[in-house]
Amino acid sequence: MEVANINVTEREERGRRKVAAVRLRGEIPAVIYGQDRENIHLSLAGREFTKLVMTHHKLFQLHYPGGRTVDAFLQDLQWDVLDDLIMHVDFKRISLDEKMRSHVEIRFVGQPKGVSKNGIFETVMKTVHVECLPKDLPDELRLNVNSLDVDESIHLKEVSLPEGVVALDDLDALVCHCKLRLEQEDEDEDEGKVEGDGSEPEVIGKDKEDGGDGDE
Repeated sequence: MEVANINVTEREERGRRKVAAVRLRGEIPAVIYGQDRENIHLSLAGREFTKLVMTHHKLFQLHYPGGRTVDAFLQDLQWDVLDDLIMHVDFKRISLDEKMRSHVEIRFVGQPKGVSKNGIFETVMKTVHVECLPKDLPDELRLNVNSLDVDESIHLKEVSLPEGVVALDDLDALVCHCKLRLEQEDEDEDEGKVEGDGSEPEVIGKDKEDGGDGDE
């Protein structure tokens, strides 16, 4: 994974109103933490950073005024879904020569051949928890499912990982499968039954009891 460069400055602004002022300047508030060091509040150029995020960058070298640099991983983003704007960024300090752990998205490619045989394709695992050096961290894991037939499945141990990347999840975990579509029965459970008036049926040949108004 490529390391992107971004300029940052430490900020003193705290509180909702002051942070809103940071955004009005076209900047994004951020924080960096990790490696048993204190949290540092930052601000960075909004437009430049958004472009990097949209091109799937997650590894960054943060450049401070004065020339100091810090390597960081994009841990979390908060979005304004209405305006499609990044509202806040969480960075985690990393060392490029030390292994790190992260979740990588699985991208399913193609259409299982079982779908054309009345099958339903279902995904069970969306991401894989992996460990690797930052430079080896993939943007995504592409899994081709074209050959998947009805009643077939793919487990994590069958997913190819890039060199240097190790899965931390259970290798026997189900990733996806294609199962036969079950047609719902439209027939009513009571179909074929004769509807009656609820009275007890008369048994032919049985003597009826006298029910007259005889004298006692």
